[in-house]
Amino acid sequence: MQKNTFDLKKNSGERPLGNLEEISSGEPPKYKPVYRPTIAVDFDGVIHKYSRGWQEGEIYDDPVEGALEKLLRLYLDGFAISISTARTELEPVRAWWNKWYNIKFPNSEMFPVEITNMKPIAVAYVDDRAVKFTNWDDVYDCLHGI
Repeated sequence: MQKNTFDLKKNSGERPLGNLEEISSGEPPKYKPVYRPTIAVDFDGVIHKYSRGWQEGEIYDDPVEGALEKLLRLYLDGFAISISTARTELEPVRAWWNKWYNIKFPNSEMFPVEITNMKPIAVAYVDDRAVKFTNWDDVYDCLHGI
């Protein structure tokens, strides 16, 4: 199986400067503007635990363990983060994100995150319900195995 890779150094020019400790201490990230390849991340089941499934639109759970920390690290590594959802109302998602970001990193300036219910242009999509496309025979077999 071929691994998808993206050479950030080769494709983005200068890398951002900063680290998790600087962010946690309240210091804004120190970076030079660069092209940031986007990582699209599904909200329910990937960032929000979503342990009880759909509950009339309620966002009821804590974050998936490590989600916010890894998204911050990806941002510091030079990626743009886009949170995508099938939900029609985006404000509750934004409020949940702001709440949990401030709990996890209380002294930090929030890094920019797009929240959308459209499929963004991205170099990778992280989704708990995705089927990786290799060819149609494998997709067909995978979908019949669900």
